[in-house]
Amino acid sequence: EADFSGAKLMNDYVSKGTGTSYDALQAMGVGFWINQDFMDLIEWVKTYNLQHQPDDKIKFYGCDMQYPITILHELKHGSLKLQHPLSTACLEGLDILINNITHRKLSDQEILKVKTAISEVRMDKTLEMVPTEEQFYLHEIRTIEQLLEFESENHGNQQFELRDKFMAENCSWIYKNEDQDKTVMWAHNGHIAKYRTVAQSQPMGFYLAEQFNDQYYPLGFGFNSGTVRAASIPSTGTTSVFNVPAVQTKNSFDYIFSQCNQPNFILDFNTASKSPEIREFLNKRYYSRSMGSSYSDAKFGKGKDIHEPLLSLYDGIVFIRTTNAALPEIYKN
Repeated sequence: EADFSGAKLMNDYVSKGTGTSYDALQAMGVGFWINQDFMDLIEWVKTYNLQHQPDDKIKFYGCDMQYPITILHELKHGSLKLQHPLSTACLEGLDILINNITHRKLSDQEILKVKTAISEVRMDKTLEMVPTEEQFYLHEIRTIEQLLEFESENHGNQQFELRDKFMAENCSWIYKNEDQDKTVMWAHNGHIAKYRTVAQSQPMGFYLAEQFNDQYYPLGFGFNSGTVRAASIPSTGTTSVFNVPAVQTKNSFDYIFSQCNQPNFILDFNTASKSPEIREFLNKRYYSRSMGSSYSDAKFGKGKDIHEPLLSLYDGIVFIRTTNAALPEIYKN
C-alpha cells in the first residue's frame, strides 16, 4: 500500500543499494512507515538480497495511485528523458496533479488540461530505456490516469471504490510483470478483504479474488488490546501513542480469540474449517477490529469496526493478543 512510481526507489535500494532507505520511504508516500521499525525491515531485505542470486531476490513494488509524485516530478523536471521537450500546456497539466495534495474534485477545465498532458506524454518516446523499464514507465503513466479519474469524482464511496479497483489493477500488473511469481501484498484489512468491511464499496481483495480465485489468499490481522501509534481524530498533524482497551463485546472475534490459551497465533481458515464447529463459528456475523491510520476511543475503542463473518473476508488471520505501538516517525529537513 504505497505509491507505484515512488516504490521503485525502494526497489533500487534493496536490490542495487542505490539511494537511501529514508529517501525511498519518503517517495513511497506513506508517512507512517518512515520509522525505525520499517527501516529495520528494509535493511533485512537488503541484506537478504546481497546473499542471493538475481532470480531469488526480493523485489519491492507499490500498488497505490494517490500520490504518483515521483513520476510527475521526473516528467516535469526532465530527469526522465523523452524524445521531445514537454510543452507549456503539458507542464501546466502536470502541475495541477502535483499541487492537488488534498484530492479535491478537479474542475472540468482542469481535467481537460491534465488529459492533454497525459496524451502528450503517452505519444512521446522515452530515451535510454530497456524494454522492461519501458513497460514499467508506461504503467507509471497509467497510475497518473488513475489519479485523474480518482480526482474527477466527488469524495466518498465513489473514490473509495475507484482507489481499491485501481490498487487491484496495479497488483495484477505487478504479478503478471513478474511472470506470476510469488507475491505478498501488505495493506489494511479494509483493502485486502474479499468483501466490504467499513466502506460501502467493494475492496481491492474483492477484485483480486474474482480474478485469481483460490490463488488469492487474504490474511487478516486482529488484536485485543495494547498500544498503537496513530493520528488523532480530529487530526492535529502529528501522531501519538494511544492505549486501546480490551474488547468487552462477547460477540466479537477479537474478544473470543483473546480467551485462547495461545496469546498470538495464525489461524488458517481452510484447515480449521474442516471442523464443523469452527466453520460455523467463522461464519457467524460477529464484530472485529479494523483500525487505520487514525484513532479515537469513541470510534475504535469498543472494537466494533466490522460486523461480518470472518470467513467472508479472509482466508486466515494473524491474531496478537497485546499489540505494541510502532516507533515514532523520523523526519529530516
